[in-house]
Amino acid sequence: MLQNQGNEKGRQSSNIFFHHAEGDPLYKIKKRYHDRFEKSLECCGDLLAGHIGPDNLKSLLLTGSFSIGEGSILFGGESPVFLSDIDLLAIIEDKGLLMKLLPEKERLSGECESLFPDAVFDGHVDVGIVTAGETGRFPRSPGVYDINRRAIVLRGDLGASGFFPDFRPEEVDRREGIILLENRIASFIGEWPPDTSSGPLSRHHFLYQAAKGYADIITASLCVSGNFISGYRERAEYVAGAGEDDPGVRLAGQGAVMKALEWSEYKLDPSGKVPPFSAGTDRSLWFEVAADLLGCWKRCESFIQGGAAVGAEEQNASDLFAGRRTKSFKKDYITAWRCYLRDKPFRTVASTVFSVGLALARSSPLEKLREAGVLLLDHAVSRGTGSVIGPNDRIFLAGEGDWAKAAGRLSDEWNRLVFGRKG
Repeated sequence: MLQNQGNEKGRQSSNIFFHHAEGDPLYKIKKRYHDRFEKSLECCGDLLAGHIGPDNLKSLLLTGSFSIGEGSILFGGESPVFLSDIDLLAIIEDKGLLMKLLPEKERLSGECESLFPDAVFDGHVDVGIVTAGETGRFPRSPGVYDINRRAIVLRGDLGASGFFPDFRPEEVDRREGIILLENRIASFIGEWPPDTSSGPLSRHHFLYQAAKGYADIITASLCVSGNFISGYRERAEYVAGAGEDDPGVRLAGQGAVMKALEWSEYKLDPSGKVPPFSAGTDRSLWFEVAADLLGCWKRCESFIQGGAAVGAEEQNASDLFAGRRTKSFKKDYITAWRCYLRDKPFRTVASTVFSVGLALARSSPLEKLREAGVLLLDHAVSRGTGSVIGPNDRIFLAGEGDWAKAAGRLSDEWNRLVFGRKG
């Protein structure tokens, strides 16, 4: 039996990975697959432990939405469709072994996916590998908070939570809320243009991306307001009962909160009712989600910088980036850029160094991609996706010309850097 880490009050002794409740027309199908899901996780544990070596593996954790009982699986067709990623985190001791294992992550992820019977993956099995020494330096983020309290141990040390920083909900770093939004923006840009030509699965893929956008708007707003709450359902219940003057509601935006309440039900059970907000065209929905993500980002960024949240959505995103405190020179940043540019042609290296300039020593490639994502979204919301990027826009990777092509380049680089693959 897989075991949760047991340090969350009220945590059930049996693991619940995704929504299935009596009274649901699909309850019997979901319940039957839930048992198979747990067996598949155990097989993943066997596979990874065998590859890494049981003596080298300190702990293997299930993290993310499935560890807190909120994984998204679409039932009702011939096969269950995994919309959520299955996030696995292996903790080892040897840094040399880590360097050998990192290039194999994508292959290991694929082998794990094959262990889930009759499943279709719209998401992925994402296998993360870190050393025990790294875990103590993890940020005070929503994800780390959940790892500390709600991760499920598949193999190894049941006290693995002790490897990670321990902090209270109100101690979640507010900047991590901004990063969460920026990550979602960079990912959501890759959904343009929405494509439902492949049928119902493509439609559900896009609806799920919209649902994640609204889920992250609520999560980020509660982080930035100093009132983080673990769990999509719990956060939705909180904002549903909060008034308009609640700081988190103001940062999210009242309109986005109302949409998030509808979308949270779809996020938790995509086999149920599709939110009424999805009634229009997918292109209009993309712009709606984009505007809500951008508005929340601007309010949160302005708030962190000491400005007013209300009205911040009218500001230019580049001005808000300019208002951030610049970091001092960091050798790690230079190293990160060297790795990022290592296999790129000389022309790309030269143009990147010229365009980024001193930011090479003050930000990482990932941070510049996040910034580019926000600027591209601001460009799309204010001028449209058919607009042209000009020489004065100075958006990393974008160059000059068609917005859609720049969005495609950003999406490819984002997926390559974050997931080690395109798409």
